[in-house]
Parts: sequence; structure tokens; C-alpha cells
Amino acid sequence: WAGSVGSAKGNNMRLSGMCLSVLLMFASMPCFAQEPTESDIATMYPLSPVVTHGVSPSTPDALGYEYKGTTDRGVVRSKNEDSFWIDGANGVFLVADGMGGHEAGEVASTMAAETLRQWSRATWVAAASNVLPLSRTMWTLAAYHAANARIFDKSSQKPSKRGMGTTLVSAIVYGRSFDIINVGDSRAYLYRGGKLTQISKDHSLLQAYIDKGMLKTPEEIRSFPYKNVITQAMGTQAKIEPDVYAIHASRGDIVILCSDGVTDELEDGEMAQIITEHGRDVNKSMQEIVRIAKQRGGHDNITLVLVGFHS
Repeated sequence: WAGSVGSAKGNNMRLSGMCLSVLLMFASMPCFAQEPTESDIATMYPLSPVVTHGVSPSTPDALGYEYKGTTDRGVVRSKNEDSFWIDGANGVFLVADGMGGHEAGEVASTMAAETLRQWSRATWVAAASNVLPLSRTMWTLAAYHAANARIFDKSSQKPSKRGMGTTLVSAIVYGRSFDIINVGDSRAYLYRGGKLTQISKDHSLLQAYIDKGMLKTPEEIRSFPYKNVITQAMGTQAKIEPDVYAIHASRGDIVILCSDGVTDELEDGEMAQIITEHGRDVNKSMQEIVRIAKQRGGHDNITLVLVGFHS
């Protein structure tokens, strides 16, 4: 697949000083509704699986796509700390995997998803009205910083929520391309031509050891005892450095966003085989992936979003 990768400070997706200043200014603005309470969270994101499905038609300037998302508590966990959100009309999709005890992970992932929802209402209207000439990707990146600040502040102010955080991976579809923004170890994949390629790079201790050449063999990687240690997450530190990946879409592509409740149970090749066997049907593929993840133990919450571009 063709694309570029970078971070907010990287070479391939470098933000100009002016754009960054504007984004940080808007990230600090109090443009949000009242922060959701724990009862609000339970109402907005019930523990039972939530499924969202829709179709965006093709136009002369854009590929059409079908999308489907779900979250499942899994088999072992008593609560679901994952969240996902889909805005099919604006082409924005996200998965968040919360962490922290005493329901803090559920709060963090929901705050991240709700912040992006609020920004979609408040800022994309401004963008569409040419109030500021920023793309949806830039708005979403600004929303990441705003969400991080909200979660970090709540974690700092409430002892019961101290240390809470969440991963956040999102896809922004526009025209014949899509961008991926990532913080944490939830993943974005691209299915193309029968093969599944990981787009995002995990912000984890395991990945850091691999990058430094300290883990080389499959056995060393499998037996690494600190696989769940994350090196960057939303809300655990005052500042974040999201990775941004720009990809040119092709007909028949499928983008997958998922939490580690999926990738801990299924290998990449297995997911590719499932999608191929189900003829790239996003609904059937999603159901089968969830079924197998639970069949193999469902040790963590299971959340994924599939976006399939029309053939």
C-alpha cells in the first residue's frame, strides 16, 4: 500500500507553526458540553454490545464505503472499558481502549470518544463554513489534544481516577484517501488484495524492544513478560505525540480499527483469511472475528470497526 507516516513533529505530516498554534488554541477552548457523569456514561455506552452500521455512496470525487462497528465485554472481564464511535456522514471512525481501576478506564475511553463527538458538532461546522481552513484530520488531531487534556485533568483532580488513560485510534476518510491517527496500542490495519497490513505502530514497551533489536525471534516476542505496558496513552501525561498516517485508498480496501482484545486472540493472517472467506463482507467478517476471539477465551474487551471501500 502507498502512504506516508509521521507524527505531529515528524517530517511526513509536519504541522506548520501557524496551524499548530491554531490547533492548540482551539484545544484549550471551553467549547464542550458539561462533562459526562458516571451515570451518563452508563447510559451512553451500555455494557451490552452496541452495533452501528451504514453505507456512504460513491460520488465522482470520492469512493463509497460501508462500515460496521461493535464492542463486546468478552468472556473474562466483568466490565467493558472499550468505546467506539462512528460518524459515517463525515467519515470519522474511532476505537478507544480504557485502562485504570475503579471504572476509570471506562471513564477515560468514553471521555475520549465523547470529546471527538463534541468536536464533530462544534468544529466541523466551522470548517464547513470556512471559519478556519483546516481539514477534518487537523480538527481530529486537535480533538486528540483536547481529549488528552480533559482526561489528564480529571485524573489529576480525582484520586479514584488517578492513572486512568485510554488508547485512541481513528480513521478519517475523505475523497479517495484516508488518514489514521493513533495513540497507544489499539491498531489500524489495511486489508488489500487478500493481505492484511498493520498501518499503526504500537506505543508499547514490546514494540520499543523490537525496534531496538532486543527482541528478534517470534519466541522472544511471544514470551516477553511486559506486553501490556504502554509507552503513550491518552490522559496519562500532559502532552501527547499522535502518529499520523496518510493512505491512498483503492477499491476493495478494508480498514480495520481494533482493540487488543482482538489482536491478542487472532493473528493478522487469520483476520485476513476471515475477510477473504467472507468475500470482504464487513458485517460477516466482523461477527466471525468477534466469535473467534470469544471462543479463544475472550480475555479482554473486544472492539472493532470495519470500513470497506466499494469495489
